[in-house]
Amino acid sequence: MKFSRILAAAASLTMIAAVAVPVSANNIAPTNEKATNGKENWEAVYGWEDYVDGTTLPDGDLTVTVTFDWTEKGINQGFTSFKPMFANGSVAIYNAERAAGKTYITGVPVQTIDVLEEEKDADGNTKSSTGHVDKDGNTAYYGMSFDDADDAATAVDDNDGWIQFWYDEENPVTTCTFTLTADCIADMKDTSSYWGEGKDAEDGSKWDGFNIQTGNNGIVIKSIEYSADVKLHSEMGDGNTSSSQPGGDTSSSTKSTDSSKSDTSSTTTTKTTKTGGTTAAATGTTDATDTQAATGATAGLVFAGIALAGAAVVVTKRK
Repeated sequence: MKFSRILAAAASLTMIAAVAVPVSANNIAPTNEKATNGKENWEAVYGWEDYVDGTTLPDGDLTVTVTFDWTEKGINQGFTSFKPMFANGSVAIYNAERAAGKTYITGVPVQTIDVLEEEKDADGNTKSSTGHVDKDGNTAYYGMSFDDADDAATAVDDNDGWIQFWYDEENPVTTCTFTLTADCIADMKDTSSYWGEGKDAEDGSKWDGFNIQTGNNGIVIKSIEYSADVKLHSEMGDGNTSSSQPGGDTSSSTKSTDSSKSDTSSTTTTKTTKTGGTTAAATGTTDATDTQAATGATAGLVFAGIALAGAAVVVTKRK
């Protein structure tokens, strides 16, 4: 009897443990080698021909955790970045959020709103290790780029929507978790429209999904975990609409300017030109050696003229 009770108790504990163990996140590592080589090449982690297919996304929120390594250049410059984006149009999730008037991404503080550039003292020093603080004055290690001053005039700035990370050698951030909201997912799944506006792209594209673009100073993205069992478009088999994201030329020069807040600031400028119905955005960097040809599939999008493979970010160097 005692042995039977022990077995029953063990079985009960096993069932409880089984219920308590959460479902493992689905890790879909980057498939584009150009995005994992650490160069500053403004590439999409799943390539411009692939993406997490919107039709495989869950109903409701989706949590995404990105793990990465810093490059030597990123450490020396004090910052790096990546951009969560809609695959169709390569538009930053945060920019699309503001255009749609909905909340699309949560879990990341926004620069100039939640994260502030720290004011220097009389001797020109800052207290935080990154030169950025939250509203409580605590050191901030990352934030979504958003220049409210620029956007007052331009409405939406292609420099916005990048998650920037500031380096601290004693506490280097190497992971970031954010959530794509139910509204974001719903508009990604509605592949006949862009961001819920009910308009097909001019070329008839009826697809969308999720991708990430790498940015400043190079970054080595090691893993991308999703809270649901999502799939890449390339894994969907036959019968799916072929698609292609826009690439971009990365051959223009970088112009550095002094910030009004800090003499150690630098600004990367982007030159965008339209040719024959396609758009090429470029940023100049010494490591930007890869060029991606602009493609169709997004000609009619509201943001087709911005945020392609070479979108730049306004950055502040480590103090």
